[in-house]
Amino acid sequence: MKPQAKNYHSNWNSVIPWYNKEMEVSILRLLCLNPESSLLDVGCGNGALARAIPKNIKYLGFDASQTLINQALDKNPNHKFIVADAQKFIASETYTHAAMILSLQNMKDPQQVIKNIRANKVLLVLNHPMFRIPRQSSWLTDGRKINRYITPLEIPITSHPGEQNSEITWTFHHSLSDYSKYAHEAGFTIDLIEEWVTDRNVEKVQKEFPLFMAILLSRRA
Repeated sequence: MKPQAKNYHSNWNSVIPWYNKEMEVSILRLLCLNPESSLLDVGCGNGALARAIPKNIKYLGFDASQTLINQALDKNPNHKFIVADAQKFIASETYTHAAMILSLQNMKDPQQVIKNIRANKVLLVLNHPMFRIPRQSSWLTDGRKINRYITPLEIPITSHPGEQNSEITWTFHHSLSDYSKYAHEAGFTIDLIEEWVTDRNVEKVQKEFPLFMAILLSRRA
């Protein structure tokens, strides 16, 4: 029997509550948009970033999911949303800024995605590539256990554990050195890296292990 082709659809449901809360604080601070800015939102999901930025900013958001694009659509004439695959789509013009908020980790070929971005500043927000690896990291009573890190991984995620025939989504693990290499080869330098702990009320030891990482890139002259 021929192996079934992998469906690399990914599910945002588990991160939307954190995403909506954190955006106006850390993400907009790092983007540092002004009235002359334009923003390319790669893997825009349900359009949460579009709703958070100033209304006069020129914005193009795209995602591979028609369902999410339908949720993102709004009446702002400065906003445009399209269905597109980030591994193939290249914008027809250059933007001052681009953002990939918890989306790059759900794309099979992040190197190609970064190469396709036409922007001068790029903000990546990821599940922490060392401390938050599905099925390869977990909490201990006195710290964090990491089973694997360096090797790239394709990790299936069950959307609704315990349910029969639950949808399977995919996440793709890469090391920080991988992301640095992909950015460098695409013509970017790293300006800043921030590591964010969970916003939940957790034990002290859990505040020592960041679960999210933000990487700010600039295009080389």
